Amino acid sequence: MTRITGLATGLDVDSVVKETMQAYQTKIDTVDQQKKVAELQQEMYRDVIKECRNFYDDYFDISKSDSILLQRNWGTTTFESSNSAVSVTGNGGAEVAKYSVEVTSVAKAASYTVDPDKLNGTIYVNNVKVELGTDKTTEEKVKLINSALKGKGVTAKYSDFEKGIVIKTEKFGSDQSITLGGSKTIDEDSDFFTKKVDEYKNSVNKDTRDEKKEIFEFEYNGKKITVDAKDGVTEDKIKDAMKEAGISIETKEDGKFSLTYEDSSKNLASGTDCKATITKDGKTYEVEGNKNNSITLDGVTFKFNSVTTEEVKITGKTDTKAIKDKLVKFVDDYNKIMEKLNTLINEKRDKDYMPLTEAQKEEMTDKQIELWEKKVKEGQLSRDSDLIRIRNSMKNAMSSLSGGTGESLAAFGIKPVSDYNGNKNGTFTIDEEALNKALENDIENVMNTFIASSKNDSGKGALQKLKSIFDTETQSSTSALIKKAGMEGSSTASNNTLSNKIKKYEEKISRMETIFSTKQQALYSKYARLETLMNNLNSQSSYLTSMFSS
Repeated sequence: MTRITGLATGLDVDSVVKETMQAYQTKIDTVDQQKKVAELQQEMYRDVIKECRNFYDDYFDISKSDSILLQRNWGTTTFESSNSAVSVTGNGGAEVAKYSVEVTSVAKAASYTVDPDKLNGTIYVNNVKVELGTDKTTEEKVKLINSALKGKGVTAKYSDFEKGIVIKTEKFGSDQSITLGGSKTIDEDSDFFTKKVDEYKNSVNKDTRDEKKEIFEFEYNGKKITVDAKDGVTEDKIKDAMKEAGISIETKEDGKFSLTYEDSSKNLASGTDCKATITKDGKTYEVEGNKNNSITLDGVTFKFNSVTTEEVKITGKTDTKAIKDKLVKFVDDYNKIMEKLNTLINEKRDKDYMPLTEAQKEEMTDKQIELWEKKVKEGQLSRDSDLIRIRNSMKNAMSSLSGGTGESLAAFGIKPVSDYNGNKNGTFTIDEEALNKALENDIENVMNTFIASSKNDSGKGALQKLKSIFDTETQSSTSALIKKAGMEGSSTASNNTLSNKIKKYEEKISRMETIFSTKQQALYSKYARLETLMNNLNSQSSYLTSMFSS
């Protein structure tokens, strides 16, 4: 807002008002600086929380498959095989050992190859009826077979190498088989069913025992036909019974009957079971009736790929590189957090450096502003009780004996820094060679020292203790640090001590700015009235001067 004043009085009213209001503007600037300090502290606390949570996610989140707290991620046991006929994989808990393996047979599916030209008309595959007709292509025959056998555990496909349609079971094992049969059609006289009814009546006349009246049985070309005879036997009943036995009946134009049925399917192929012998330390394990070509024993999975002609030698060894690299990275990341906490705690606060006002920034270069703001940040969390508690808890977790083993981390080459003062306080050096040796010699001992679980804190591994600390201090929304600063993206973002403090500063600044505007306007009004009086006085003076001059 531009005001034109002082023409009559000769005063620089803007400067006078600004100078008069400067004392009150300084009060507003002071509260604004206090607000900016609170915002800076909140930002710094949140940065600590975020870094701790990232550390937690990297090492302590057991929902992640590569979590260092999971036993299976410690020391992978690998195996070398002298022959590709047997391959071996170590799972969690697998021990380093030597094995010898002989494979007598491997599990296979039942498989049979048939010339497509020989598959015509009605066929039966594993007792399932398939209508192929007489003019279908090989591709059409394959589709018809697969359609009829859908869900039956048998599939068909044409093979160029086999030069035929390969019919194969989906499962392996000696209980799997492929049977194949055709159909046979016999023409019977028109009185065929009448004669069967007479045959039943004759049998009743010969033997009137009750059990003979219940059913009527006869055999038709190797198929047993059973007819319900409780209420007598009719031609329709006989036809129904024959249809249930898989015999289709067609009445021909001359009155005769055409009877079609499956012509004794033959078992053409059978699957096989896996049979092998595994020897360890003079003790043997016989693999029999296995249909998967694999078996897991004591955390070791053996996969049988082919029959062997000689013993296959299996040698196990522990691969510690992956866990060693992860532990080295863990110590490095732990040290970074400790150094950050130490820096925040140990920095001294210079109260001469407060956040700059906009007026102050206008008088400074960008580099000067950057250096000033760096000094403002130093020491804002100096001697903070929450940060001190977290740091000390982390030090205790990493320094104490762990896992009930009586071992300290120093036994594995992880030792406190020699200069234990300043920002290195609580950090560690790591001798990778010593760590690698400890892992190779007794990985279980190292693992327990780090990740052993226990209801009692004294029995927990170092990492389990650290996890408990972070669970309490930075993961929980009720932790002291989060109550103080909150965390963006959560319900605590605006509901925390510092956010409430910042809000109160903002409300106070708003009230002070309203008062400032009111006082400033009052001053301008006062000088405007003075200007009016001076204008009137000047007018009167001019009038009197003109009167006396005449």
